[in-house]
Amino acid sequence: MRSLLLRSWKKPNALTVLLWPLSLLYRSLFALKKGLYQLNLIKSYRAPVPIIVVGNITVGGTGKTPLVIALVSYLEELGLKPGVISRGYGGVADAYPLWVDSQTSYKDCGDEPKLIQNRTKVPLVVGPNRQHSIELMQNRATVDVIISDDGLQHFALQRDLEICISDNTQTDTNGHCLPAGPLREPLSRLKHVDLNVSHVAVEDNLADYQGATMYLEPASPICLSADEDSEFVPENGLHAVAGIGNPVRFFNTCSAMGWEIERHPFDDHYSFVESDFDFPGTTQILMTEKDAVKCHEFASDRLWYLPVDAKISENLKAQLLLLLKQKSIISN
Repeated sequence: MRSLLLRSWKKPNALTVLLWPLSLLYRSLFALKKGLYQLNLIKSYRAPVPIIVVGNITVGGTGKTPLVIALVSYLEELGLKPGVISRGYGGVADAYPLWVDSQTSYKDCGDEPKLIQNRTKVPLVVGPNRQHSIELMQNRATVDVIISDDGLQHFALQRDLEICISDNTQTDTNGHCLPAGPLREPLSRLKHVDLNVSHVAVEDNLADYQGATMYLEPASPICLSADEDSEFVPENGLHAVAGIGNPVRFFNTCSAMGWEIERHPFDDHYSFVESDFDFPGTTQILMTEKDAVKCHEFASDRLWYLPVDAKISENLKAQLLLLLKQKSIISN
C-alpha cells in the first residue's frame, strides 16, 4: 500500500482520485487554521530574538538538514551567534524541552537534531512546544538569532524570515496536497516565503541558475569504528544503506562516485539494530551520516558513512544577506 501511495504521488492514478476528497478536506482545515492565526484569533508567540524558519512544503527529504548546518556556518561568518530549535522527530525523551549536547542520545532528541549538534556545536533544543524550547535556550545560552529546523507550517511561532527548500533533483510529483499528493501546502505558498532555495544536482552549474541554489557535495567516507588504520575499499557489491526521506538520492550519489552498490532502502528515521547489517560476505557497508548517528553502539570497521555538505551559491548568500539587513537581524 505504501509503495502504491508513493507511486501515486509521482504520477496520478486511481488511488489519487480516491484520496482527492481527503486532500480537499486537508486543504480546507489547514487554510482555516492558518487564517485563525493570521486574524490573531489563535495567539502566536513572538520570540525575544529573530527567528529564521527553514522548512519545505513537501513530505520527504529535500536536503533541509544540510542546509540548516550550512546556514549556521554562514551566520557565524557574519558574526552572529545562532542557536537551533527542532521538533525532534523520532526522539522520545522523558521530558521536553530537551537541551541537546554531545552526551544526548539520538533516541531522546531524534537523528536530525543529533546530526546538527554533532556538526555545528551550537546551542540546540528540541521539543514539541517551540516557545518552551526558545525559553530554555534563552536561559542557558547567549544567542542573537534562532533557526527553527522545520516549522514552516507551525504558525504558533512568529518568524522574521522564512526559507523554503525545494528539491529540483526530483520534480516528478503530482502537485496535490496530502494525502493525494506529497504537498503539505499548495505550490502557491512558494510565492510568499522570503527565500526559496532550489536544491539542484551536484553536476549542475550553480552559475546557470538565477535564484538561490544549493547542492550536496560528498566528502570521503568515514569509518564508524574511528579506526585510523581502516581503509575504505569500495568493492563490487558495496552495500549502500539509507534510512532517509529520499534514499534514491544517496544511492545515486554512490553510483556517481563510481561505486557498484547493492541498495538497501529503509524508512525515514528508521532505528537500526545490529542485525539489520547482517549482509552476506565481508563487503563494506556504507550509510548516510544521518543513519550513522544511530549505529555507533555497534560500530565496526565494516560500517562506514558518507558525509555530505550543502554548498550554497553566492546568489543565495547575497539574497540572504540582503534579507538579514532588511529584517534588522544584522546592521547595515
